[in-house]
Amino acid sequence: MNPKPLTLAIDPSINNTGLALFDGMDLIQVNTLNGYELAIYLYNNLDKITHIVIEDSTKQKACWNKNYRSVGKVDGVCKIIKQAIEQHNKKYKKDVERLVTFTAISPLQKGHKIPKEHMQEVYPQFKITQDISDAIKIGENYIRFNLFGV
Repeated sequence: MNPKPLTLAIDPSINNTGLALFDGMDLIQVNTLNGYELAIYLYNNLDKITHIVIEDSTKQKACWNKNYRSVGKVDGVCKIIKQAIEQHNKKYKKDVERLVTFTAISPLQKGHKIPKEHMQEVYPQFKITQDISDAIKIGENYIRFNLFGV
């Protein structure tokens, strides 16, 4: 087992799901995946991850402004992520060290967007998209307040 928790932060979308993987408080990997790639990623990596935190659109009432996301599609992605974790934890229910904790936050809890250009300055070693920037913010906030109490 990794001595530091591996936390995967996810900003779900149908075509451009942002992922940010943290080892302790260190960002070690980012990616933007479509729905199919996300399913494969989760299947191949859940054994290595200790925490998953997502921005869950089902936790907030729909916004009917044209600038907002397609509610039903993103809700579906959130449900698929939850099901993958539930199936993983069911499989390993007797092996506590392999269980994945899951936290879902509402878009309101995530707060305002941080421009990708700002995140690119903070993490120049990665190519940052807005989806990845959102995932990083989700992960940093979760780690800071829930794992390390900083």
